[in-house]
Amino acid sequence: AGGAPPSRRVWAKLPWGATADGICLDSAGGVWVASPTTKECLRVEEGGRVTHRVRTSQPCFACALGGGDGRTLYACTAPSHHREECQRGGGRRGRIERARGAPHPRAGWP
Repeated sequence: AGGAPPSRRVWAKLPWGATADGICLDSAGGVWVASPTTKECLRVEEGGRVTHRVRTSQPCFACALGGGDGRTLYACTAPSHHREECQRGGGRRGRIERARGAPHPRAGWP
């Protein structure tokens, strides 16, 4: 009723300091979480076990698995979520960073 899910539950708690922004799923049921506060992507299983961590050069706001075999992790990063701070110094400083060798390929297509 009203478009809300019938029940809510915590699927996983993140480690201290990490926050979830963008996420993507892999074929084994893991969730890759972009965490801007810890400058990384974490692979989390149901219950909260972190199996992999990929550091990024700056805060990470979104992630996706792709590439030919679906095992390349792409992370969208920027110095901040504030446009003015990202443009400081006269240039755009957002990046798409890449890490190959994810343990499981993507789950379907975005």
